[in-house]
Amino acid sequence: MIIYKLSVDIELIIEACKNEPNSSRLRELIPLIKEWHTFIDLAYTHGVFPVVYKVLKNYTEFIPQEIMHSMKISNMSIVKENMLMSAELIKVMKLLEEHNIKAIAFKGPTLSQMAYGDIALRQYCDLDILIQAKSLQKSYTILLDTYSIQTKLQYLDNDLYIDKLNDVNFFNKSNNILIELHWNLFQKQFSNTLLFTDILNSSQKVKIQGYEFSIFSNEVLLLYLCIHGSKHCWERISWILDIDKIIRKNPNLNWNLIEKMTKELQCENMLHLGLSQSERLFHTPLNYEYKSNKKLNLYIEENFEKLPLSKTEFSINYNSFKFRYMLHDNFISKIRYLLRTIFPINAQDVTFVQLPTKIYFLYYFIKPFRLSLKYIRKLLNI
Repeated sequence: MIIYKLSVDIELIIEACKNEPNSSRLRELIPLIKEWHTFIDLAYTHGVFPVVYKVLKNYTEFIPQEIMHSMKISNMSIVKENMLMSAELIKVMKLLEEHNIKAIAFKGPTLSQMAYGDIALRQYCDLDILIQAKSLQKSYTILLDTYSIQTKLQYLDNDLYIDKLNDVNFFNKSNNILIELHWNLFQKQFSNTLLFTDILNSSQKVKIQGYEFSIFSNEVLLLYLCIHGSKHCWERISWILDIDKIIRKNPNLNWNLIEKMTKELQCENMLHLGLSQSERLFHTPLNYEYKSNKKLNLYIEENFEKLPLSKTEFSINYNSFKFRYMLHDNFISKIRYLLRTIFPINAQDVTFVQLPTKIYFLYYFIKPFRLSLKYIRKLLNI
């Protein structure tokens, strides 16, 4: 198994995140860390700081005291924030439930509790909730009492807007918490999507602070994590660790069902890449045969070292485009991705001007005008 030559910092992060960290290997790696603040930034950027801190607390004799103190303060801040966000999620879910709106919480606190056994062991910066598209306007009206939103209600009655977009953001100014309300899991140019009714019918429960949440089934969750990680080019080690945790906690996964959904969603490469990365980094026990893509695996691991600030916007967009193109399973899927990426009709086009359903095709002519106007305004600083 060929793995890109990782830095000592990334090696230590990965070792600390393993199901059973090798104590002798940790003792070898810890003294080799030259710049602890860079290491902490990397662990935080990769979303695994709480897990890394929990392990490194057992090796304080090898770590400067001021560094351990700094890490302790950072971890306490994450714990406090996660508890606040969990309470906020319970409040929102109860509010939707009171108005008979079916909703499923995913990622965030529920994934942390289900996969890690603790809401404090996973970093998250927003709360994700999946509802049915038909409940969107009602949800909008309910949440508007507490949250601010830039999207106007009239746009949520536009079929094309709903078709092109997959979520809207609600922001609570009093506690700086962001809620992402989804009605599709993925944008069409990236993958097909799963039906809400299918997800709800197969959902399971997890309890946090006495409240019982509906969450994705293990099979849907695993597939979602693989697609989500692929969509974002696996920039965070935490997304790979999530997969390892889910598989270890659920040894009896229905792989036949996962394979069936994979074919429906045309995301075989995404599933295989997620499983490959999980096994490469964390030695995840798998009873499923996948295809390993050496080129994509090495691309991911080369980028583990790079903090977001070290990348230009152009390089991020170009590399993301190239990576996502290579992920698609077949020629037709690749062509569809190219067309939907190069000539997309997106939310910005729909909000620029609203057209009746019968003349939606005019958006393809309006788009160049909208973009020209946008860049002219930029040049003139309007």
